[in-house]
Amino acid sequence: MSFSLPADVVVQRKPLSATSFEYIFRHHNLGELGRLILVSAPCGLVVTPVMFAPIGDVRNAQRKLVFEPLAQTLTDDLKKRRRKR
Repeated sequence: MSFSLPADVVVQRKPLSATSFEYIFRHHNLGELGRLILVSAPCGLVVTPVMFAPIGDVRNAQRKLVFEPLAQTLTDDLKKRRRKR
């Protein structure tokens, strides 16, 4: 990918099944940001972003500011790459 993560964000790739996996994003100060769940389906790649937002956590707004653009950029990039195949 031509994308690079912010310096304070790390990602872990975890298989869920033979045709699906997830990327788990964590921030140095904010903790878990969210996940991108990827499923290979007959209709193409299905990407589902899931933001980590515990009820009442004051850091949720900060997590959203970091995770949403990150998830959107990666989703767009993955779908473009998939279409090129």
